[in-house]
Amino acid sequence: MGWPSRGVCAFYLFLPFFAAFVAWLVARGVNPLRWWQVEALVLAAFACVSVVAQVYIHDHTAPYWVANTLAGTSEWFVAGMALAVVSVAAHDGPGRARRLSGMVERWSWLVWLAAVLAFLAATRVFDVRDLTSGRPGVYGVSTATWLANHTGLGVAAALLLAPAVLGARGPVRWLLSWKPLAWLGLISYGVYLWHFPLAAWLGLKGAYPKLHGGGLGLVQRVHTQPTLVLFFATLAVSTVVAAASYYILELPFLRLKDRRGSRTSGQASIVRPAARVAVDEPASGGIDR
Repeated sequence: MGWPSRGVCAFYLFLPFFAAFVAWLVARGVNPLRWWQVEALVLAAFACVSVVAQVYIHDHTAPYWVANTLAGTSEWFVAGMALAVVSVAAHDGPGRARRLSGMVERWSWLVWLAAVLAFLAATRVFDVRDLTSGRPGVYGVSTATWLANHTGLGVAAALLLAPAVLGARGPVRWLLSWKPLAWLGLISYGVYLWHFPLAAWLGLKGAYPKLHGGGLGLVQRVHTQPTLVLFFATLAVSTVVAAASYYILELPFLRLKDRRGSRTSGQASIVRPAARVAVDEPASGGIDR
């Protein structure tokens, strides 16, 4: 499993505890209309922890995989969770969240442009490593450059997702509703899991020596625009592998979940009328008396 995937698995294990913690905070007398503020503060705290971890990891030259654990990548997850919080708050919460959602909806193309600029800044201006260049190491830059790269990638991802999450209309939502893109989103988790080793195998000769020569070496063979060639080759191969992974592995487990959920809901529908009678009878008796 790739380094980024370790952070994802740790996040999935951590998420139920985070939800229970926020629920506990809200249950201690917080105004229900301000639940989103409580969650925003908690998310901001986790983002700060991630920034401190990144600085420590860089200054103490810890192994690179440590930076991709949950401690080092929390602000990336915070960005996605913050979008979820704002989307819920915009639906039935305060006017501030609704105004923010409306702005993103109206200016969705500008938000995507800002995402592109943030990505270019992170990968070009604050570049720390380049898979296709063979440049050794990731610590040959200052702490500020390292942190700007890491934070810039998170900002770019958040801005890219914002028009899809916030608002119900807009050109970006219309574009993302296109069936081929919707299908790509369906298998996107598999693309995320597989793209990194596939990019290394396609781009670098000897990346995986045990795999019959270990890579196609496209970077060495393509003399013009190797990054673009590697990007589209990785996207094509990752899509095929992710589709196979989804239909062979993910979908059967999802169907098992759905069957179990339907059985549970069926049992609940049998129990619910009896429970409803038990609840309603005392109330009606009190009214009659």
